[in-house]
Formats: sequence, structure tokens, C-alpha cells
Amino acid sequence: ARLALAAGDVDGAAAVADRHLEGASVEDADVPPWIALAADIAGVRGHHTHAADLHRWLGPTRTDDALGAVAALLGVGDRESAAAFVATDATRPPIGVRARRAPAVRGLSASLDDPTAALDDVVRGLSAGDVRRPAPATYAPLLAAVSLSLQTATPTAHLMASTVRSSTADPTESWIALRAGDLETAGRRCPAEPVGAADRFRTLAIRLGLARRAGDVGAMTALWLQAPSVLAAVEVDLYSLAHLAEYRVVAARLGQTAQIDRRIAAVDELLTGLGDPVAWSADWRFAEVVSAIAARDSGAAAVGCERLSRLATSAGPATDLARAAEVWTRIADAQPVPTSDVDAAVDGLRRAGRAWEAARLAGEAALRSDDSRTAAALLHTARAVAEERRDAVDTAGPLTEREAEVARELLAGFTYREIGERLFISAKTVEHHVARIRRRLDAGSRSELLSALRAAGYR
Repeated sequence: ARLALAAGDVDGAAAVADRHLEGASVEDADVPPWIALAADIAGVRGHHTHAADLHRWLGPTRTDDALGAVAALLGVGDRESAAAFVATDATRPPIGVRARRAPAVRGLSASLDDPTAALDDVVRGLSAGDVRRPAPATYAPLLAAVSLSLQTATPTAHLMASTVRSSTADPTESWIALRAGDLETAGRRCPAEPVGAADRFRTLAIRLGLARRAGDVGAMTALWLQAPSVLAAVEVDLYSLAHLAEYRVVAARLGQTAQIDRRIAAVDELLTGLGDPVAWSADWRFAEVVSAIAARDSGAAAVGCERLSRLATSAGPATDLARAAEVWTRIADAQPVPTSDVDAAVDGLRRAGRAWEAARLAGEAALRSDDSRTAAALLHTARAVAEERRDAVDTAGPLTEREAEVARELLAGFTYREIGERLFISAKTVEHHVARIRRRLDAGSRSELLSALRAAGYR
């Protein structure tokens, strides 16, 4: 059954699992691994409630897949049942695969309350191998969802997604590239024939996102014809919110929001039931604002900004998104916005891994500016962010190729202006690269930066 699922034969795998579990009892010795497999199949099909039901039926004392159970239960908003699995798992001997998966069990639960402590645990647990069987097909999209909801840097997200790969092609890497603004990679890695309803849902979200970012209304309109049937085949869960956000923005752009109103209400209910966790809610609320702006609905945009601001209680991704949403709304309403506010919003979006949105915001601010010098400066910022986006590819080291070039020039003692002349880029673009290098290497002062670069092997 696992070989069939790995080969993309979802129906065949389900048939084998169903035959084995028909008439089974919770107490049967071989039932736990079959329940884990059946729940994984349900996740691939987008039947998230069924996956959660399977784990509930087996119960926390019999499961051999606490991670899958906690992920499925939190995904549908059943925090109480998930907590029971977490508590029971903590009482078991910390050995073998259970010990390796335990951090992810804790991290997923913690993501609802303390996201800063959750990410490393989830990555460590999900990347722990099990030689007895391949990683569940749902692990790669789960890992990508967690990493992006916590607003990690894109190269980190690429690394994490590559740690747990299903045996069939999936859209995870394409999705991460789209979110980072790497449209060429997103298009190249988008599967032509996704396996299972859940991956078809994710893949269409990517194609819609690519068309939207290209400004291709014709392509969006043609792709949207598939949306009703694709959406009808899957249930909403916590890990598909960002994908549904793409549908939401495109629907607003095309005037088709009524087709997904029920889905939007289901997400709002899910998040409310979980206590509106910042890590999972901020991205959705930001999409609410962007879709309202796309629909030219200033009232709805203001409501979205208010909801997002309530999540932004301290410095962090939610605050960055709230600031950007507020600035974008003011620009869309043709209100005067100081350049410093636009720059701060752009920087916040870049920190949140939203390079495409950062460039778009700067560009729209430039187009609406009455001052030619201000408009020129903002257009320059938009181009600089776009160049960063093109350069932000995975490399073996901690820096991108362009960042490594800038680093070597810095170590040689050149100024920003001189580096720009040598690399045929502007001094402002050099400044943006240096800021990214500082964040990657966690360096404060110039001397700390140079020391960190030398320690990383750059000369």
C-alpha cells in the first residue's frame, strides 16, 4: 500500500488499506500502522476531517504515529484531542523513531502559542528519518506550511522542504519559490500532473499565483474555470490557508469572491476556534487586506487592517505585515504616505519573505507619487528588491551568489559606491544586499560583519 501511494496510485493504496481495516478492532496489534497509512492517504486526498477521525478512533494510547495524529487534529482545529496525543506521547519511553519525532509533536502544538520556540522543533522532528518506511506524503507540505507561517527566510524553507520528500513529485518547492518571488523557479518546478486532490489544489494555487504576479488577467480567468471543482474536492485545514489565500486574492481580482465565501467563512471559524494564533492567522489576515484592495473595497481593507493590527502585539512578522497592510491601504485610497513609511513597509515585507509584494508596494507608491524625485527613489527601491528576488537562490553557503560577490568586495575594503561600480549595480542595491547579509549572519556592527564573513570562509 505504501509503495502504491509513493508511486502516485492513491486509489490503489486506499483500497488496500480499506480491505485491511474493514472489521478491524482498536485492540488489533497491526492496526496502528494501517491507521497511520490510511490517515496519510486521506491527507493526500484533501479529506482532512477523515484523517482526524481515524486518529481519534484509534486513540492516543494505541497510536504509533503521534506526530501524524497531532498534525491532523490541529489541522482541523481539534486542539483538545491533539493535546491528549501530545500528553500521552510524553509519557512513553524516548527511544527510536518516537524520540526523533517527539520535537515535532511538541513544536506543532507550540506553534499555536509560542511560534518562536516551535520552528526548530518541527524541523528537527520532521527531518528525522525512519528506515522502516518512507516519510508520509503529507510531511513535505506540512513542513513548508509551518516554515512559511513562521515567516522563515526562503533558503531555510528550501532546506526544510528538501529534508522530507515524498516519493512522488509534489508542488512544495514550487510553492516556496512562488512565496519568495522566484517566479521562474516556481513555474519550472510546478508539477504538470499533481497526484491527489490536495496537490491539485496546491498546484492550481501556484498557477493562479504566477498568473496574478504576471498581471495576466486572461490566464487568471482561464485558470479560474478549474477552481470550483478543485476546491470542492478538498477540505480547508490549517496548513492550506496560504494556498487558499491565493484563490482569495485572485477571486477578488476577477470579481468571483462569492464562489469562495463559504471557504473564507470556514477558515475564519477554524482560526477563531484555535484562539486566532498569530503564526497562522497573520498571513490570512494580510491576504484579506490584499484581496480587499484588489476588489477596490476600502471598507473591507480597513476591517482587515484592524484584525491584523490586533495580532501585531510585538515586533515580529505580524507587525511587519500589519504595517505593510496599513500603508498599502492608504496608497490604494490615494492618501498621502511619507516615503519613510513606504520604506519601512517594504523592509518589513522583505523580512517576512514577501519580496514580490515588497517590490509591488514600492512600485505602486511610486506611480501614485506627485513628486518626481520621490517617485524615482521608490522605483529604484522596487527595482532593487526585484533584483534581490532574482538573486535569492539556494547555494551551498549561507549567502546567495550576488551576496557572496558583495561580501568579497566588502572584505577588500571597497565602499558601497565602489562596489556598485565594480558589480554594475547601484549603491542602494549594495546597501540592500549588505542588510540581508547582516541578517543571515546575525551581525551587528561592521567589524562583526567582516569577522562573520571571514569565519564563513569568504575572502
